Amino acid sequence: ATEDSPALKVLLEAEQAALRARKLTDQLMTFARGGGLVKETASLVDLVRDTAVFNLRGSRSKADLSELQADLWPVEMDRGQMSQVVGNLVLNADQAMPEGGNVAISGQNILENEERWVKLEIRDQGHGIEPEVMPKIFDPYFSTRDHGSGLGLAVCYSVVEKHGGRISVESEPEK
Repeated sequence: ATEDSPALKVLLEAEQAALRARKLTDQLMTFARGGGLVKETASLVDLVRDTAVFNLRGSRSKADLSELQADLWPVEMDRGQMSQVVGNLVLNADQAMPEGGNVAISGQNILENEERWVKLEIRDQGHGIEPEVMPKIFDPYFSTRDHGSGLGLAVCYSVVEKHGGRISVESEPEK
């Protein structure tokens, strides 16, 4: 088929629909399983870099990794599930900026009460979240988007909690 072939267009649309269905199925399975972590000790740096760049490919947004410390402490994680968390957060940031922008990802080592943490922060230049919506954003099936499943942030919350981590959001309307 040639590049301007109607059949190629239909095939590409079918491929995109299949990829969306696979992503939704992965999210449902992660949310439903509740467990099943396959942990290994690894650095988040490469995972974050690869996931962010991949998820923003083809969008108007760019990953700004200038504040992602290269010497982050290794963490015990399920790479697949943690990649899903970073991917969901990066995609949400991208969707909050319809005209594009920078998705800034920082990472730093934190020593708190003799416990070692790695803190990741993902910031966008979007329109912000309304205060009345904030308490609901991690609820399953809650979405402010017409085509959202409402599972992205619920999955993020579930995965981070299963890893013994914490996830939070800070936002103000128009910021």
